[in-house]
Amino acid sequence: MLKNYFDLIRVPQWIKNLFVFVPLLFSMHFFESDYFIISLKAFFIFCLASSFIYVINDLVDLEADANHPKKKNRPLPSGKISKKSAVILSVVILFIFFGLAFDTNVEFKYFLTAFVILNAFLFFLFQTHCYT
Repeated sequence: MLKNYFDLIRVPQWIKNLFVFVPLLFSMHFFESDYFIISLKAFFIFCLASSFIYVINDLVDLEADANHPKKKNRPLPSGKISKKSAVILSVVILFIFFGLAFDTNVEFKYFLTAFVILNAFLFFLFQTHCYT
């Protein structure tokens, strides 16, 4: 059952968020714990943000995904996770996201806001063009 939730929040996709560690390599701060902890926190915040977007996407696309040959096997369209559970999960993710992001610097908050808005914009842009 836990595997279904990991599939819903797309844990394997989190690897893309490792980009937050790249500046540590170029700045030669990779092995300095203060910098590493800040970057690790940023990594988890981005994982939460992207997972939130994935869950919302799956909720909105539920009907279309149920009719798709591959996407019908995802946790929501297959019924392995209920719509109610997915909504609760998205709210929990959002609260944790805001809780962790609250204690970051303002520039990072701007970047997070842009990340979420851009993903939401792209989602709704593609949503409008794909299913009309």
